[in-house]
Amino acid sequence: MFRYLTGIISWIFQFLFIFLCVATVKSGCRVIENVENGIQSEVTLTKVETFSMGATLDDRLLPMGEDSDSLKRDYIDRYLTIALEEQEEHQIPASITLAQGLLESRFGTSKLAIQNNNHFGIKCFLRSCKKGHCTNFTDDTHKDFFRKFKRVEDSFHAHSALLKKPLYKRLFQSKNYKDWAYGLQACGYATDPHYAEKLINTIETYRLHQYDK
Repeated sequence: MFRYLTGIISWIFQFLFIFLCVATVKSGCRVIENVENGIQSEVTLTKVETFSMGATLDDRLLPMGEDSDSLKRDYIDRYLTIALEEQEEHQIPASITLAQGLLESRFGTSKLAIQNNNHFGIKCFLRSCKKGHCTNFTDDTHKDFFRKFKRVEDSFHAHSALLKKPLYKRLFQSKNYKDWAYGLQACGYATDPHYAEKLINTIETYRLHQYDK
Protein backbone atom coordinates (compact mmCIF):
# COMPACT_ATOMS: atom_id res chain seq x y z
CA MET A 1 0.00 0.00 0.00
CA PHE A 2 2.82 2.36 0.94
CA ARG A 3 4.58 1.66 -2.35
CA TYR A 4 1.32 2.24 -4.22
CA LEU A 5 0.82 5.65 -2.59
CA THR A 6 4.45 6.53 -3.20
CA GLY A 7 4.03 5.68 -6.88
CA ILE A 8 0.91 7.85 -7.16
CA ILE A 9 2.61 10.79 -5.46
CA SER A 10 5.65 10.40 -7.71
CA TRP A 11 3.39 10.33 -10.78
CA ILE A 12 1.58 13.47 -9.62
CA PHE A 13 4.88 15.31 -9.14
CA GLN A 14 6.07 14.24 -12.58
CA PHE A 15 2.80 15.44 -14.12
CA LEU A 16 3.07 18.81 -12.36
CA PHE A 17 6.70 19.16 -13.42
CA ILE A 18 5.87 18.46 -17.07
CA PHE A 19 2.90 20.84 -16.93
CA LEU A 20 5.04 23.64 -15.52
CA CYS A 21 7.74 23.05 -18.14
CA VAL A 22 5.23 23.20 -20.98
CA ALA A 23 3.66 26.36 -19.56
CA THR A 24 7.07 27.98 -19.23
CA VAL A 25 8.05 27.10 -22.79
CA LYS A 26 4.77 28.46 -24.15
CA SER A 27 5.21 31.63 -22.15
CA GLY A 28 8.75 31.97 -23.46
CA CYS A 29 7.51 31.57 -27.03
CA ARG A 30 4.99 34.32 -26.50
CA VAL A 31 7.69 36.61 -25.18
CA ILE A 32 9.94 35.86 -28.15
CA GLU A 33 7.03 36.35 -30.52
CA ASN A 34 6.21 39.70 -28.93
CA VAL A 35 9.82 40.81 -29.14
CA GLU A 36 10.00 39.83 -32.80
CA ASN A 37 6.75 41.64 -33.52
CA GLY A 38 8.06 44.68 -31.70
CA ILE A 39 11.23 44.70 -33.77
CA GLN A 40 9.29 44.19 -36.98
CA SER A 41 6.94 47.00 -36.04
CA GLU A 42 9.81 49.33 -35.25
CA VAL A 43 11.58 48.56 -38.52
CA THR A 44 8.37 49.13 -40.45
CA LEU A 45 7.79 52.49 -38.80
CA THR A 46 11.28 53.82 -39.23
CA LYS A 47 12.34 53.35 -42.80
CA VAL A 48 14.01 53.93 -43.20
CA GLU A 49 15.47 54.56 -44.45
CA THR A 50 18.52 51.96 -45.99
CA PHE A 51 19.80 55.48 -46.28
CA SER A 52 17.34 57.48 -44.25
CA MET A 53 17.13 58.26 -40.52
CA GLY A 54 14.54 56.64 -38.30
CA ALA A 55 12.02 58.68 -36.36
CA THR A 56 13.24 60.05 -33.03
CA LEU A 57 11.58 61.46 -29.94
CA ASP A 58 12.56 64.95 -31.07
CA ASP A 59 10.17 64.63 -34.00
CA ARG A 60 7.27 65.15 -31.61
CA LEU A 61 8.51 68.68 -31.06
CA LEU A 62 8.34 69.57 -34.75
CA PRO A 63 5.76 72.21 -35.71
CA MET A 64 2.52 70.96 -37.18
CA GLY A 65 -0.26 72.43 -39.28
CA GLU A 66 0.26 75.84 -40.86
CA ASP A 67 3.72 76.29 -39.33
CA SER A 68 4.84 72.97 -40.78
CA ASP A 69 3.44 73.85 -44.19
CA SER A 70 5.20 77.21 -44.12
CA LEU A 71 8.52 75.58 -43.26
CA LYS A 72 8.12 73.12 -46.11
CA ARG A 73 7.46 75.90 -48.59
CA ASP A 74 10.46 77.82 -47.28
CA TYR A 75 12.57 74.71 -47.76
CA ILE A 76 11.41 74.38 -51.37
CA ASP A 77 12.16 78.04 -52.11
CA ARG A 78 15.59 77.79 -50.50
CA TYR A 79 16.78 74.66 -52.31
CA LEU A 80 14.92 74.84 -55.61
CA THR A 81 17.92 76.30 -57.44
CA ILE A 82 20.31 73.55 -56.37
CA ALA A 83 17.69 70.89 -57.22
CA LEU A 84 17.34 72.37 -60.71
CA GLU A 85 21.11 72.43 -61.13
CA GLU A 86 21.36 68.77 -60.12
CA GLN A 87 18.57 67.97 -62.57
CA GLU A 88 20.39 69.75 -65.39
CA GLU A 89 23.68 67.98 -64.67
CA HIS A 90 22.52 64.51 -63.64
CA GLN A 91 18.98 64.15 -65.11
CA ILE A 92 17.47 63.50 -61.69
CA PRO A 93 13.96 65.00 -61.52
CA ALA A 94 14.00 68.13 -59.38
CA SER A 95 10.72 67.02 -57.83
CA ILE A 96 12.35 63.83 -56.54
CA THR A 97 15.36 65.67 -55.13
CA LEU A 98 13.17 68.19 -53.31
CA ALA A 99 10.68 65.60 -52.07
CA GLN A 100 13.43 63.36 -50.73
CA GLY A 101 15.10 66.34 -49.09
CA LEU A 102 11.83 67.32 -47.44
CA LEU A 103 11.15 63.82 -46.14
CA GLU A 104 14.66 62.76 -45.20
CA SER A 105 15.57 66.01 -43.41
CA ARG A 106 12.04 66.72 -42.16
CA PHE A 107 12.21 69.93 -44.15
CA GLY A 108 15.59 70.83 -42.68
CA THR A 109 14.70 70.38 -39.00
CA SER A 110 16.15 66.92 -38.22
CA LYS A 111 19.26 66.53 -36.08
CA LEU A 112 21.12 65.06 -39.03
CA ALA A 113 20.24 68.05 -41.20
CA ILE A 114 21.09 70.64 -38.55
CA GLN A 115 24.26 69.06 -37.15
CA ASN A 116 25.64 67.40 -40.29
CA ASN A 117 24.12 69.40 -43.17
CA ASN A 118 22.98 65.96 -44.35
CA HIS A 119 19.55 66.32 -45.93
CA PHE A 120 19.28 62.85 -47.46
CA GLY A 121 20.25 60.46 -44.67
CA ILE A 122 23.42 59.53 -46.55
CA LYS A 123 25.44 57.00 -44.60
CA CYS A 124 29.20 56.64 -44.44
CA PHE A 125 30.51 53.21 -45.43
CA LEU A 126 34.22 53.95 -45.09
CA ARG A 127 36.06 51.57 -42.78
CA SER A 128 38.13 54.41 -41.37
CA CYS A 129 36.50 57.82 -41.17
CA LYS A 130 38.53 60.98 -40.96
CA LYS A 131 37.80 63.33 -38.09
CA GLY A 132 34.64 65.30 -38.82
CA HIS A 133 33.79 63.16 -41.85
CA CYS A 134 30.80 61.45 -40.27
CA THR A 135 28.71 61.22 -37.11
CA ASN A 136 27.26 58.29 -35.21
CA PHE A 137 23.45 58.29 -35.10
CA THR A 138 20.83 55.70 -34.21
CA ASP A 139 18.97 54.32 -37.21
CA ASP A 140 16.55 51.38 -37.29
CA THR A 141 17.46 50.40 -33.68
CA HIS A 142 21.21 50.27 -34.28
CA LYS A 143 24.10 52.70 -34.61
CA ASP A 144 25.21 53.91 -38.01
CA PHE A 145 27.64 56.50 -39.27
CA PHE A 146 26.21 59.30 -41.37
CA ARG A 147 28.11 61.68 -43.61
CA LYS A 148 28.85 65.17 -42.34
CA PHE A 149 29.00 67.97 -44.91
CA LYS A 150 30.42 71.47 -44.73
CA ARG A 151 27.46 72.87 -46.65
CA VAL A 152 23.92 71.71 -47.31
CA GLU A 153 24.64 71.99 -51.03
CA ASP A 154 27.33 69.33 -50.64
CA SER A 155 24.72 66.85 -49.43
CA PHE A 156 22.69 67.56 -52.59
CA HIS A 157 25.78 66.76 -54.68
CA ALA A 158 26.36 63.57 -52.69
CA HIS A 159 22.71 62.60 -53.16
CA SER A 160 23.08 62.88 -56.93
CA ALA A 161 26.32 60.89 -56.83
CA LEU A 162 24.55 58.18 -54.85
CA LEU A 163 21.72 57.91 -57.37
CA LYS A 164 24.21 57.67 -60.23
CA LYS A 165 25.49 54.37 -58.86
CA PRO A 166 24.61 51.13 -60.73
CA LEU A 167 21.97 50.20 -58.15
CA TYR A 168 19.74 53.04 -59.38
CA LYS A 169 20.67 52.91 -63.06
CA ARG A 170 17.25 51.75 -64.24
CA LEU A 171 15.57 54.80 -62.73
CA PHE A 172 17.05 56.98 -65.46
CA GLN A 173 15.00 55.17 -68.09
CA SER A 174 12.07 57.40 -67.09
CA LYS A 175 11.57 61.07 -66.32
CA ASN A 176 8.26 60.49 -64.57
CA TYR A 177 8.36 61.27 -60.84
CA LYS A 178 6.04 58.36 -60.00
CA ASP A 179 8.36 55.89 -61.71
CA TRP A 180 11.25 57.36 -59.75
CA ALA A 181 9.37 57.22 -56.45
CA TYR A 182 8.42 53.55 -56.82
CA GLY A 183 11.85 52.78 -58.26
CA LEU A 184 13.63 54.25 -55.23
CA GLN A 185 11.50 52.15 -52.91
CA ALA A 186 12.08 49.02 -55.00
CA CYS A 187 15.84 49.62 -54.96
CA GLY A 188 15.80 49.82 -51.17
CA TYR A 189 16.53 53.51 -50.63
CA ALA A 190 14.22 53.40 -47.61
CA THR A 191 12.71 50.68 -45.43
CA ASP A 192 9.40 52.52 -45.10
CA PRO A 193 6.90 50.46 -47.16
CA HIS A 194 5.00 53.67 -47.93
CA TYR A 195 8.06 55.65 -48.98
CA ALA A 196 6.99 55.96 -52.64
CA GLU A 197 3.51 57.10 -51.68
CA LYS A 198 4.93 59.73 -49.34
CA LEU A 199 7.23 61.06 -52.07
CA ILE A 200 4.38 61.23 -54.57
CA ASN A 201 2.06 62.88 -52.06
CA THR A 202 4.71 65.49 -51.23
CA ILE A 203 5.39 66.18 -54.90
CA GLU A 204 1.72 66.59 -55.76
CA THR A 205 0.83 68.59 -52.65
CA TYR A 206 3.49 71.20 -53.44
CA ARG A 207 3.31 70.79 -57.22
CA LEU A 208 7.00 69.96 -57.42
CA HIS A 209 6.55 68.12 -60.73
CA GLN A 210 6.20 71.50 -62.44
CA TYR A 211 9.98 71.84 -62.14
CA ASP A 212 10.74 68.56 -63.93
CA LYS A 213 11.91 68.51 -67.52
